Amino acid sequence: MGGIRKWTRAHRKIATLVVLAAVGGVGITLFVSLGHPLGEVLSTAAMGAVYTAALWYVQARSERTTEANLDS
Repeated sequence: MGGIRKWTRAHRKIATLVVLAAVGGVGITLFVSLGHPLGEVLSTAAMGAVYTAALWYVQARSERTTEANLDS
């Protein structure tokens, strides 16, 4: 287990993307199996992915700005 934790800490962004992709895949499969139209499920998933990416970008930019202000 220690190897997985060490790798996850070293590759935080990749680990986050893998988890998000897995959760998205499970969610799409679940909603389609419950009878929702595939197009609707995929468009909702795409909008969620764009929203998540936007939040991730804003957070990363904020962290960089804060770090730059603290360094100066």
